[in-house]
Amino acid sequence: MKQHAEPVWIDLATDDPDATAAFYGGVFAWTIEERDGYHLASVDGLPVASILDTREDGTGEPLADTAWAVALKVDNIDATARRVTDAGGSVEFEPMDIPGLGRMLHCVDTSGAYVVFWEDTGFSGLPEEPIAGAPAWFELLARDYPAARAFYEAVLGVTLDEETPGYARTSGFGIRNAGHLPIDEGSDWRFYLAVEDCAAACEQIVAAGGQVLDGPTLSPLGSVASIADNRGALLGLLQRE
Repeated sequence: MKQHAEPVWIDLATDDPDATAAFYGGVFAWTIEERDGYHLASVDGLPVASILDTREDGTGEPLADTAWAVALKVDNIDATARRVTDAGGSVEFEPMDIPGLGRMLHCVDTSGAYVVFWEDTGFSGLPEEPIAGAPAWFELLARDYPAARAFYEAVLGVTLDEETPGYARTSGFGIRNAGHLPIDEGSDWRFYLAVEDCAAACEQIVAAGGQVLDGPTLSPLGSVASIADNRGALLGLLQRE
């Protein structure tokens, strides 16, 4: 079971869930099951993600941009909502109950990144140990690095140790100073799906209609690459050494 302050889930908002399901099913061997209003993705029977259709009923127009969201586990969603506002963030929607599963809080942090908090009342989320096709690491690319670091320490009650200048981490995620990014690129949570061969996975990404934006390159975590899926949503790949 995931612990407090650890990433517990990923959710994709997309205007074409069928094309998205085909992409991730083909490249990462996800099994996609259609539920009421969303798709649940699993690998070897273990849940790894949800895919939400953002198209408006009747018109088919998308109600939101295609993008991934990352959820962090907390012990008390109501207390977290208070800490978010006290720390300078904003609560986008009041805490939502999902009967039998959990409680969800959608927020924007002090660096401008969208983040979700999750209180487990029945659904524990991602596999305990990373497997191929499941998230293996999480990072916040923060345009305002000091503000983001202070925010998550205050909201989650954790200490983010700075390993190198401009990069701090806990056991579950890291925060990277992204102040050098172009002004039109905002702060963003990013996750890395575990793959057995990063170079081969990049070739599959392109063949399936996605893009390789950077890499594969060697990092302290292993071989990594930044990609966009066939609908433009951003994520990473990680092949641990």
